[in-house]
Amino acid sequence: MKEIFVLPKYVIGLNDYPPLHSPKALIEYFEYYKNNNLSKVFPIPLIPIAIVLPYLVQDQRFLAYLIAFENFISKHHVEYFQLDGKHRASAAYLTGRKIKGMIIENESDIQKVKGLKDSGKFGIDDTFEETINDLKEHLLRHPINFWTVQEKTEAMIANGDIPQYMVDYLRS
Repeated sequence: MKEIFVLPKYVIGLNDYPPLHSPKALIEYFEYYKNNNLSKVFPIPLIPIAIVLPYLVQDQRFLAYLIAFENFISKHHVEYFQLDGKHRASAAYLTGRKIKGMIIENESDIQKVKGLKDSGKFGIDDTFEETINDLKEHLLRHPINFWTVQEKTEAMIANGDIPQYMVDYLRS
């Protein structure tokens, strides 16, 4: 398990938009990122694509997603699936900063972050396999769509879900 800072264009965002679930959380994290107060930002759990993909393709239900995923991968240089932290990730993009993340690669990493998990700020399950299954079920509950955090946030802007002052900050 290691903490990293990664550009939003290298992270596959969660596919549960629309709607923007908590404008209040976005505002809060935007201010933290804007003011470089990252001690208030919990790292976003990220899992490398190379680790999670073999688990996904074993499930027959995911095969319909596979063509869309392969097409997405052919056009994007992404490295990680996001497991949680959509407001934190969008706030990083809107402030022109890298996402504060933590790489989850195995059972040992899950055990090391138990304290963060218990805080309610870190979207993992009790085991590595449960965490991957939760990601898989999340993907399967939503339309077949893959996008980077950057693309997802741009969609939020286009739909008018991001306050104008944040857009102005991003574009300045």
